[in-house]
Amino acid sequence: MIMILRIIFKIVFYYLKVSGGKEMRLNYSSEELERLLLDKGVNKSHIKKIKNEKTLDLSEFSIYYELQDETLEYIPVNCIKTTSRVEHDISWFDLALLPEGINLSADRLNRCMDHFKKSTSLATYYNFFVDDLCRQVDPIGFEYYDKDNIYSASTGNHRTIFARVTGAPYIRAKTVKFKFNQDRYNDFIKLKGTYNTF
Repeated sequence: MIMILRIIFKIVFYYLKVSGGKEMRLNYSSEELERLLLDKGVNKSHIKKIKNEKTLDLSEFSIYYELQDETLEYIPVNCIKTTSRVEHDISWFDLALLPEGINLSADRLNRCMDHFKKSTSLATYYNFFVDDLCRQVDPIGFEYYDKDNIYSASTGNHRTIFARVTGAPYIRAKTVKFKFNQDRYNDFIKLKGTYNTF
């Protein structure tokens, strides 16, 4: 009980510290984000894609994938299909607009947007994601699922969203790799089939 109260106190304290007790809001709109993307040189086709591409639900992967190792690598941003802090089936563009009920910070999204605005070019902005500074400011990490060739952000969710939205080609980050286990998958499918017949 005391531990729960401590956690609640920390959350409330953080909220008051970050927002001054006021509800934090984004300092940009959908139209401003889209206009800035176009002004910086992001393709219209990419913007259309991120408005339609939804995050995936990888919850069952923990059943039939097993931990392999950890590496520092260049992650192709187009292979990032979700983050640890969001529900599945929400577009990347909508995530940058802080949909209600999603566990993201308006303050952090605002900082990502400000960094994007201040970048002198799209290339300069993209370089941030592969530069050591991106990882040193605040950890950024991913999980990789080999058979499906899918990455999921485990930390650095807000930067990951902006990397997807802006069309950054790579993020350099620590990656925990998971290997597909065919036997576990077969067992899972059997169990799932049995469960669905009830």
